Amino acid sequence: MSTETQGNTNRDTSKNDVVRQAGAEHLPPSQSIRSQLESGISPIHNFDGDKRNQWRLSTIAVGADAKEGSKMDGEIIDLRYYYCHVVRMVSQKTGDEMDAYRTVLFSKDGTAWRFVSTTVIDALDNIRAMFGNGPYDETLKFTINKADSRKGNKIYNLVPVEE
Repeated sequence: MSTETQGNTNRDTSKNDVVRQAGAEHLPPSQSIRSQLESGISPIHNFDGDKRNQWRLSTIAVGADAKEGSKMDGEIIDLRYYYCHVVRMVSQKTGDEMDAYRTVLFSKDGTAWRFVSTTVIDALDNIRAMFGNGPYDETLKFTINKADSRKGNKIYNLVPVEE
């Protein structure tokens, strides 16, 4: 088994699988975030920097400091980081507990927006397929358009913003 080290990251190069860094997971862009969360890998993020910085960003992602994405109204996200994890919540339709996927998107200015939405995870996978895992230094600005699905759920579309 061969192992390569990149900063704080150790990768088993014989498997081409998930990269472990500071207790979370980094995925190759070809693996979908949702499939990895479904298989029990959580959290998944693209934070860089030392462990203290990653801890600070993780604390924001899982706490109440991230803004609620459903309340976005025309704000633009200039994407730098993301953090995805499984949360336990009560279904609004059935009242039963269920697992849901929470995504927190961090702007370059440090603002964090949280979403419980598979459409956001799918859009993030699209970004990862085109631009890699990040962190994103190039400008990736977008806004969120909200719509209702046929089943009455909220859909969040990430719409690129041209400069």
